[in-house]
Amino acid sequence: DSTIYAQYGSVIVASNTGYLAKVGFRFVGWNTEANGSGSDYLAGAVLTMGASNVTLYAKYVVAPPAIVAVTANASDTLDGADGQCSLREAITNINNGASIYADCAPTGGVYGDNDTINIPAGTYNTTIAGTGEDANATGDYDILKFWFQNKSVAIVGAGAGSTTINGNGLDRVFDMDPLGAGGVVVSISGVTITGGGADYTNGGGIQNSGTL
Repeated sequence: DSTIYAQYGSVIVASNTGYLAKVGFRFVGWNTEANGSGSDYLAGAVLTMGASNVTLYAKYVVAPPAIVAVTANASDTLDGADGQCSLREAITNINNGASIYADCAPTGGVYGDNDTINIPAGTYNTTIAGTGEDANATGDYDILKFWFQNKSVAIVGAGAGSTTINGNGLDRVFDMDPLGAGGVVVSISGVTITGGGADYTNGGGIQNSGTL
C-alpha cells in the first residue's frame, strides 16, 4: 500500500487482493511479524498507525489436500457448466491447482502437491481425439505441473473389476510428466487401464517420465 497515513490514524486492512498463495496452505489473514508472532489482522479490521511504517505479512494455516470426485460414467468432456466432472476435467484442475472447470471443484481440501482424484465404478472412454498434445486437452490424459511446485497425484478407482479407463485406441491412455519437468509423482490404484494406442513404443497404456 503506497498510501501515506497520518500517525495514530485508522486504516482499514485490505483483503488478499494480490491473490497470495502458498501450496498446501490456506490464507487466513495478516500478521505484523513474518513468523506470525505479532498481532493478527483480518480483512476489514481497523489498524491504528503508530509512529513508524507497518508491514503486514500473509498468514497461512495448513490445509488438507484436494479431493476431486469424478462423476460416475462421465463423458470425456471439457465443459465446466454441464454438471459432470469428467476425468479430463479433474486432471486439468489438479494440473493447474485451480478449478478451471467449476463442476470439478474439490469436495474437500485445497489444491496443493498431494491431491487425490476419486473415480467411482464405471467405464471412462477417451473420445477427444488428438495425439502429440501435452496439456491434457486431447488424446491421452496428461498429468503435469504448470507451476513451480512439485505435483503428487493419487488416482483411485473403485477396484480393478469396477473402474475401467479405456483409451479407445485414440492415443496412449496416460502420459506422466510429458514435458519432462520433473517432480511429478503419480499413483494409480483400483482401476483397469485398457484400449491404449498400439503404435506407441513408449507405452500404450502409460508413458511415464515422472515417478509412478
